[in-house]
Amino acid sequence: MAKLDATAFAAPGPGTWVLDAVHFHGPVSRYHGDLFPACVRDGFRDGTRRYGLLFDTLDFRIVNGFAYFCAMPVPEAETAARIVTAEAAYGARLWRDDMDRWENEVRPESIRVGRELQAIDPATLTDDELVAYVDRCIAHHRRMIHQHHTFNVAALLPVGDLMASVAAWTGLPLGPIVALVRGAAPESAGTFPELDALAVALREHVSVEAFLDPKLSPAEIISRLRADPGEVGEAARTYLDLVGHRLLDSVDAA
Repeated sequence: MAKLDATAFAAPGPGTWVLDAVHFHGPVSRYHGDLFPACVRDGFRDGTRRYGLLFDTLDFRIVNGFAYFCAMPVPEAETAARIVTAEAAYGARLWRDDMDRWENEVRPESIRVGRELQAIDPATLTDDELVAYVDRCIAHHRRMIHQHHTFNVAALLPVGDLMASVAAWTGLPLGPIVALVRGAAPESAGTFPELDALAVALREHVSVEAFLDPKLSPAEIISRLRADPGEVGEAARTYLDLVGHRLLDSVDAA
């Protein structure tokens, strides 16, 4: 077996570069490698500027198909202004405003556009329409990656503040403290109102066993749930249309 040439994995720039084994379990597809780094970098920077953080962004680079990142310091010329911004953001608990904006504006609109794109059957499009459709999907994907990372600070800062404060008050290690918030986000805990509605519909159906027959394959069960003309089918289609195309073990869409 040929030995791997270590020089082929030279750092792509100055600083400490870390392999991203959280978002990717292996090499990154060419599509995602072209899309991901700039969207993360620009989105993260928008978030750190909004909150006045003294680190600027995460610089992602693809090296031989693998994703690496490096934490970039804030430009010296921005340091003083960021300190002022941080004091104002922390005093106003800015993350509460961002949470409200996320729940009531950003998230619903993102889901609406995603469902609108998802409802289009590519097989029905002409060549020109298909090209335009793919362009729309890629543009939406770019916006969602960027948008996701603009909200990173709003999600991480209050949790970090909680951990630091409780550790200072109690002397406890950080592990048990961060465990306090486990399951606080419904989506992270795997719960959705749409899934709850499906569970209620199934419980109230007179012949629920017909849908969940253990002799059926998972694909057959899903097909049977989708095809039901009543409340079970409506609830199943609503839930599966929301989560049916989600990635399971990587953020790589290709």
